[in-house]
Amino acid sequence: MTFMNTQKSKKIFVVEDNRMYASMIENHLSQYPDCEINLFYNGEDCLLAFDQNPDVVLLDFHLNVDDDTAKTGFDYLKIIKEKNPEQAVVMLSSMEDVKQVVDLLKIGAYDYVLKDDMAFDNLDKVMNNLNGVLSIRNEVKSLQTTVKKQNRRFAWTLFGIVVLVALSFRFIH
Repeated sequence: MTFMNTQKSKKIFVVEDNRMYASMIENHLSQYPDCEINLFYNGEDCLLAFDQNPDVVLLDFHLNVDDDTAKTGFDYLKIIKEKNPEQAVVMLSSMEDVKQVVDLLKIGAYDYVLKDDMAFDNLDKVMNNLNGVLSIRNEVKSLQTTVKKQNRRFAWTLFGIVVLVALSFRFIH
């Protein structure tokens, strides 16, 4: 179990309307000491808390099955990806439907975990892979920031050189 063995705590949003299953996920993820887990029993509450910038969203595909007019996990995935295209979202579902999985991946889900007897083992594998991706993504952002700073310094240095050259030509002539 190597998931989340980094310095920074990872914020995980679990969106699952089945309270018992949500509690099982929370209990499973609590074995990782550097995870902050937030449970949401519906997508709306998750969206309201989105300003907390979760690292990962675990999203149940079959939210609100009892209400035909309510949004599903598929709908919330679209909304989340519109808010933040880079947001890592792992879909959870008890249905083994290849077309459904492909559709979710096309929209931007990072992965899909089937809620079966291997769900938590598979969730660990997905989260370990995702941890590597998030680590690389953070490193790229850090490098981009460094490059921007270096480019600004270079631009100011170049500007200073141009000014000095212009002044020296002025004094020579």
